[in-house]
Amino acid sequence: MSFPIAPGNPRERVREQLDGWQNALSGTFFPLQVGTEVEHDFRCEVDTHHLGGIQLSVVHARPETIVRTEVQARSDESEHYCIAFQRAGIATFTQDGRTAVLRPGQFTVYDSTREFAARFGSPHTTAVSMFDRSALNLDVTQMARVTATAMSDGDGLGKLVSAMLLHLVDSRGEFSDVVARKVSSTLLDLVETLYREILLDSSDSECAQRSFLIRVKTFIEDNLRESHLSVGDIAAAHFVSVRYLYKAFENEKFGVAQYVRHRRLERIRQQLVDPLMARRPVGEIAATHGMINEAHFSRIFREKYGASPSEYRRLYIST
Repeated sequence: MSFPIAPGNPRERVREQLDGWQNALSGTFFPLQVGTEVEHDFRCEVDTHHLGGIQLSVVHARPETIVRTEVQARSDESEHYCIAFQRAGIATFTQDGRTAVLRPGQFTVYDSTREFAARFGSPHTTAVSMFDRSALNLDVTQMARVTATAMSDGDGLGKLVSAMLLHLVDSRGEFSDVVARKVSSTLLDLVETLYREILLDSSDSECAQRSFLIRVKTFIEDNLRESHLSVGDIAAAHFVSVRYLYKAFENEKFGVAQYVRHRRLERIRQQLVDPLMARRPVGEIAATHGMINEAHFSRIFREKYGASPSEYRRLYIST
């Protein structure tokens, strides 16, 4: 979507272009306010496509300021994270009391549920990936500690995430729906791992605590098929008391038992909507992930996703 030059007074043309641009960005992402000091010919363009659960956009524009106000954040239902990757020009992102200056090759994350500002002092090209906050298994209070923090594509996970993001932004129509969902899931796993590592490095004591939690969560993932997996089993496997284990999960999104159930249901849900698993019975998929009581499984699945497992599968695959 682009906004060509309109006839008339130059400043009036800019105002018309800016109004159209604000509507375009608000429709693509969520309600925003846009301003510029450009006095004539405010050229701008946004190109968007979807890959699984991720919206991928490339924004080209002349100098501008984009603001998400506190009122907009409170009144709008959008609950998304956005990763902005700077391809050309310099950007300044501000959120949660921090400011990140992004040069080409750098990226940052920001949260649509709180006010933020992005300022571009020169023509810019910015790739923006938007996805539901629930796609990352990280507590929102943890993520609030890393918003508006500049990340580099120079090495490590940052380099891997950057390369994958840029490839996917430029790969419109390259993947089938089945592959697109798997690729987007892989990207989100990498993003989550990247920010877990950043949070782990924030302090020595917290690093030890987070390392312990990662070990516990990895153990849980590896043993979901064990129907009798209990909090006591998990604690014993890590040579800690049940009380210590509960305390370790105090600031997490889910408690220990709730986390086990959440991961089982999410694993099952992912397989239910996978066309490659369409012929596999629901009960068999559930049992593979430790849910052997079909009535209990069906009830808690409906509570979490609003439909029975069979209904959910039919609805999702049919769309």
